[in-house]
Amino acid sequence: MRKSRAIQTAVAVAMMLTAPVAWAQSKAPDVKLTLASSVAEAAPGEPFELALKFEFPSGFHIYWENPGDSGLAPQVNWKLPEGFKAGTLQFPAPTRHEASGLVTYVLEGSPILLTTVTPGEDAKVGSTVEIGAGVSWLVCKESCFRGSKSVSVSIPVAAAPRPVEDDITFKLAHRSLPVSAGQAKLITIKPSATKSTVAKEDEFEIVLDVDIKDGYHTQSNAPLGEFFVATAVFPRTVEGLTFGEPVWPEPHVRTDKVFGKISEFVDAFKVRVPVKVESPTSSEDVQITGLLNYQACDESGRCHPPQAVEWSVSVKSGSVLAGAANAPVVGNAGNAVAAKTDTVEPEEARADDAAPAEEKPKAAATSKTISSVDNGWMSRWGIWGAILGGMLGGLILNVMPCVLPVISIKILSFVQQADEDPKRVFHLGLMFCAGIIISFWALAGGILGLREFYGEQAGWGAFFQQPKFIIGMSTLMFAFALSLFGVFEISLPGSATTKLAGATEREGLSGAFMKGVLATLLATPCTAPFLGPAIAFALTNSVFVVAVVFTAVGFGMALPYLLLTANPGWLKYLPRPGAWMNTFKQLMG
Repeated sequence: MRKSRAIQTAVAVAMMLTAPVAWAQSKAPDVKLTLASSVAEAAPGEPFELALKFEFPSGFHIYWENPGDSGLAPQVNWKLPEGFKAGTLQFPAPTRHEASGLVTYVLEGSPILLTTVTPGEDAKVGSTVEIGAGVSWLVCKESCFRGSKSVSVSIPVAAAPRPVEDDITFKLAHRSLPVSAGQAKLITIKPSATKSTVAKEDEFEIVLDVDIKDGYHTQSNAPLGEFFVATAVFPRTVEGLTFGEPVWPEPHVRTDKVFGKISEFVDAFKVRVPVKVESPTSSEDVQITGLLNYQACDESGRCHPPQAVEWSVSVKSGSVLAGAANAPVVGNAGNAVAAKTDTVEPEEARADDAAPAEEKPKAAATSKTISSVDNGWMSRWGIWGAILGGMLGGLILNVMPCVLPVISIKILSFVQQADEDPKRVFHLGLMFCAGIIISFWALAGGILGLREFYGEQAGWGAFFQQPKFIIGMSTLMFAFALSLFGVFEISLPGSATTKLAGATEREGLSGAFMKGVLATLLATPCTAPFLGPAIAFALTNSVFVVAVVFTAVGFGMALPYLLLTANPGWLKYLPRPGAWMNTFKQLMG
């Protein structure tokens, strides 16, 4: 017994020592933000550039203008002198990032965002103007952290503009920007759409025909070497449209004497990007733009610097032009523009309101999570498919590792109650199920609240972007594990007390309810088949749909226990109480 207690204590101490490490990983990184001007002196009516430079620790990233499956692009509110106007925010080329089945488009290193500012013609020569920006962002590694800051720069106004002497920031920024098709090296790109006119619920494709110069190749979309640059497509956000995962051709695979196996595109290739129209657009012409990232190499292995090339396709909106011809349309690779251009009024920005609601990324901008739902059974069944998927996902949650410990304890309580009054067993089961379902309602409410804060990108794991929640859950699971190890016992209040008395413990109603709550809490870091599409569908619809789908998830998770307690005769198939129960509890710990 003493030896067993010593082992339990050692395990507890080890968990206590490692807990601060997990908590430290939840600390928000130090993000530095600076605002720089391309001119030392501005002149009336003469445009100049402003640069927003982010600096954060290695391993972290922020998001591109289309963040992908999750995330939030930086939001900027300019505070401009009267008569000054700011143009579109220009982003550097992103990197494709995959984690936990999600594909996001991220900016790493020290990304620099650019915009062009045009002073008013009546700007007073000899005065000094101050330009400010309220900036908000989401920076992520294992966890994500919301940040905001106000920055400003003072610029004298002169009769003629005078550039800054050290413009290294702007040289680096322009080097990382996408180029037009005419500036692309060693490739030509021809974009087109498979439909010329589109309406709500239509599906079509953006097709990029790429020709590679003789004697050169690009890496495929899935290179075989860690240091190779993948060819990638990044569509920009277009309101009302969702983009699926690009469909790539089979690459040419060969063996190189130096690099080993290489997966590459040679001569020419064609990539297709699925698009679905989720809602009618407000304009007659819908411009779809994006980037093609690549790196061209010759046969000797000498590679040119990676490039990102702009492409653009325009289609007609069927909601505006009914009955137009539905023939394929050829796009323009050379004159792509950003998806949104703003004229900013002066004196309006604060750090707190740096992300106005109308500029938050729309759910339609996500490229995989929603489109994967729409392309499968969810698109055919709608809310009924989401309800069924939620129930199946909730059912499968019962066997996920993060939920299994508390579920196993509930099963042990069933074992203990096998000889009790069937009505009491059923009532306890109902309370356990009520704890699960009500907790899922609370979880849905919390996610809806986070959705208001983060935009449409908050999802199933949104709470695990909150350091306080992570610390609280770590503490809860740590205490729960100690209880399972037998370091101490947890007595839950109930209408009948829950004092432990060996194998004859009688669980109270409120105790059963709290075990249902605990099971739901432990389910938050888990996912399961069918659950992701159902949750994604719900979170892009109304509050009512969210409530219905989360209720279905909770009901699916509670269903086995409801059936078991409603049929007490089934309890006879469970093993009889005995010493094995303590061993099983410690194993779960």
